[in-house]
Amino acid sequence: MSTLPSEYFEFKSVWESVPIEERSVNKLTERLHLIEMRLPSKSTDSTALVATRKKVFKKPERKCYVCRKPGHLAKDCWKKGSKPKVEGDAKDSQICDGCCYGKQSRRPFGTRKQRATTPGELINIDVCGPMQQQSLGGAKYYVCFKDDFTKYRRVFFMQSKNEVSKCLETFLNEAKNTVHMIKRC
Repeated sequence: MSTLPSEYFEFKSVWESVPIEERSVNKLTERLHLIEMRLPSKSTDSTALVATRKKVFKKPERKCYVCRKPGHLAKDCWKKGSKPKVEGDAKDSQICDGCCYGKQSRRPFGTRKQRATTPGELINIDVCGPMQQQSLGGAKYYVCFKDDFTKYRRVFFMQSKNEVSKCLETFLNEAKNTVHMIKRC
């Protein structure tokens, strides 16, 4: 009570006149609200207005990666028949390595001159591994056998590369027993 400002002097004197048995927090707050309503308001209403302008998003200037000129896309540039130009410094270029690699092309693989004419004449073998994770059977490698003439394929899973010879024997035996005829063993 002693810390209240001087405006609340009336409240202090009235509160001290209340008997101690009747003093409670609820009565204290009730009387405080009544006295606050009687006090003159010191605050003045003031309004502050702020004017802002909308932030304009400026797009970065992009250039056609074919002719290095802004204002059109590369597909339109090719329609106009322009040829690629290389200008300026590589640092100023808007082209990344991924774009260059993506536009690269390669010549198609040529046709193989020597093809197998009978089953078992040419067998392609691919060994792959070691894999980072083992299979459920514990294999870390696999070998794929393919007969070039009949396109007959068989995949074997192995725990080590030493098992390739056993897999080859199994493949040759399976190929002999099925419709495929193996020319040489």
